[in-house]
Parts: sequence; structure tokens; C-alpha cells
Amino acid sequence: MITGKRIYIMNVVSFQPATADKPITGQPIAGTLSILLIITLIGCGNDVTGPDDDDCPPDAVCVGMTSNSFVPANIEVEVGTTVLWINNSSEAHTVTSGSNGNQDGRFNSGNISPDGEYSYEFTEAGTYHYYCIPHVQIGMTGTVTVVNGNSN
Repeated sequence: MITGKRIYIMNVVSFQPATADKPITGQPIAGTLSILLIITLIGCGNDVTGPDDDDCPPDAVCVGMTSNSFVPANIEVEVGTTVLWINNSSEAHTVTSGSNGNQDGRFNSGNISPDGEYSYEFTEAGTYHYYCIPHVQIGMTGTVTVVNGNSN
């Protein structure tokens, strides 16, 4: 049983959700495609999500790295917050400040191996763009917006 995910079953004309009161029926090709779709969704694993809450220390904000994206890509934190990037993929990545492949020198993780981590404390308000050097051309970019804390 799969919980927490919506599974779509392909029939000849459209996609429809499979539910307990609406069993999967149809031509053999639909059944075959259904199995392939379910296997694909299950096989994605951590490669489409960010880090688990258990992986993130209580004093940090965590960003996951999949094969081609940061999850979430854009975050907002308060001054003094440490951001922890966790490589959930099977590929090496970097967390490099700058944009469009141009480093600005604020931070650079170097290569982060699978299951590796990199952290950086943001001490000044501002907008910080970052990217993965090997994957910037496919859009692996992100932004950390750092704001002053609530003065109330």
C-alpha cells in the first residue's frame, strides 16, 4: 500500500486516479502502462524531495539536492540562520554563490558527494543567488533571501 502519494492510472483516453471504490480496469495495455507508471513513481525515492525533517538540525533550515534541482530552490530566512544543503542524489553537486555561472565569492562548497552536506550561516540581510557548477546549464539554481528578524 502506498500512502501519501496520489497515483494516476492511464487509460486509453485520459489519466484518472485509482481509488478504493474505483478499481483499475481496462485493456491490457492500460494495465501495463499502469504498472510502469507506479514503478516509476516508487523508483523516484528521495530524488524528487528535499531532506527529511529528521535529517535537519533544529537550528538550521535545510535544502535538499536532487539530480538536477535544489528543493526548495528559494527560501527566506532571518539573519543569523544557518542553511544546510543535503545531497540526496547519487551525483556530486556544489553550492556556489553567484548567478548565471558567475561566482561572486561569498561561498562555495566545493564538490559535495552523495549523502554529503554543506552549511553556511547568513549574517547579513540580502538576496543571495546560488547554483550547482556542474548543473547550472540545466537550471540547478536557488535563492536565499535573508531578512532582519522580527523586532516585536
